[in-house]
Amino acid sequence: MSSYAVLPQSFFIKAVSSEPLKPEHEEYVVLTKLNNGSWTTTPIGLKGILEVRWFLTDNCVETKRVAFAVEELCQGREATVSTFS
Repeated sequence: MSSYAVLPQSFFIKAVSSEPLKPEHEEYVVLTKLNNGSWTTTPIGLKGILEVRWFLTDNCVETKRVAFAVEELCQGREATVSTFS
C-alpha cells in the first residue's frame, strides 16, 4: 500500500552513483511530484533496480509503466513515471 494519502502525479528517478554501475547495484533517488504541482522536499533513496520496481509497484504504478521505467533507467540513468493513465 502506498505511503501517500493521495497518489502522487509522478515520480522522477535518477541514478546517483558517481560512475554508472549495473542496475542491480546502482543507487537511485526518487523525487515525488504531488497533484498540486509541488515536489516533496525529501528525496527517497533506493538501492538497486529491484527496490525501484518494488517502490513503483507499492505506489500503484501500472505494471507496464514500471517495465518502461526500468528499461529507461537501465539505458539512460533517469526516468519520469506518471501514476495516471
